Amino acid sequence: MPQWDDIRLLLAVASQGSYARAARHTGVSLATVSRRLRALEQSLGVVLVERRADGHRLTPQAQALLPAASRMAAAAGDLRASAGPGHAEIRILAREWEALFLIRHLPALTAALPNIEIEIGYKHWPDLARWEADLVLTDHTSTAANVIARKLGRMAFAVYGSRTYVADKQQAFSPDRYHDCAWVGFTAAHRYFSAEQWLARQRPDGAPATHRFDNAFMLLEAVRGGIGLGLLPVWLGEQDPVLVRVSEVLPDLIHQTSYLMNDDLRHEPRLRAVADAIALLFRRERPNIAGEGQLVRPNSLDIG
Repeated sequence: MPQWDDIRLLLAVASQGSYARAARHTGVSLATVSRRLRALEQSLGVVLVERRADGHRLTPQAQALLPAASRMAAAAGDLRASAGPGHAEIRILAREWEALFLIRHLPALTAALPNIEIEIGYKHWPDLARWEADLVLTDHTSTAANVIARKLGRMAFAVYGSRTYVADKQQAFSPDRYHDCAWVGFTAAHRYFSAEQWLARQRPDGAPATHRFDNAFMLLEAVRGGIGLGLLPVWLGEQDPVLVRVSEVLPDLIHQTSYLMNDDLRHEPRLRAVADAIALLFRRERPNIAGEGQLVRPNSLDIG
């Protein structure tokens, strides 16, 4: 019969994408991962894992086992919970802005979730079918049959620049900003972002941003460093003393944030607790996230 420890390692390979990362994630040796998964394949009589240039991938036969394996994982978690207090790890993947939002509020989240360790990563297109995360925060919808979604809130954006950058550029506070100011944006690989497409429509001849970066964390630091103007979430820009908002909230860029989780895990107590705490956080912060709070009208005199 298949052993639970072997099933646990199969789930780790599915979520981590390689034997090496699965070994680090579970705290066992690489040799143990390889040996135990060979034993699992022999006990089941099927090939479960294929080696590829970029890591390891589950075969269709292994993918078919994941729902039952996830139920075993949930049951094991329930047994640990009933035996007494213990630590659980919940991995969250999100787009950068949602990841930053969670990080800014992580002390409050962890205080409300004792004995639960939250791991936050970012990815534009996480794959729940590969068990890359327990919970995904995204503005995308999923058509997968085994994935459930819950809307969290609408995130608003506006144009921001650093105080040093806009101090001598009155055009930053007018529509001339799109022609006469330097802009910070994403690299060509991310031109499919709605914000990048919107910015190109405002710029002369559809020009991309003047300075381009690979992720939002670098983009934020570039705007804060005075390199140019950028499109940032209102909740982030309004709380940063280095930044000045030079536009109204941009209705075209408001996007819906939702969380996604695998349907097989929706009743797992600790995952449910994390999901509910995040939903409560978004409800509490809705005026700031949606730009419905007491926003001061952008004005060149406000920069001090």
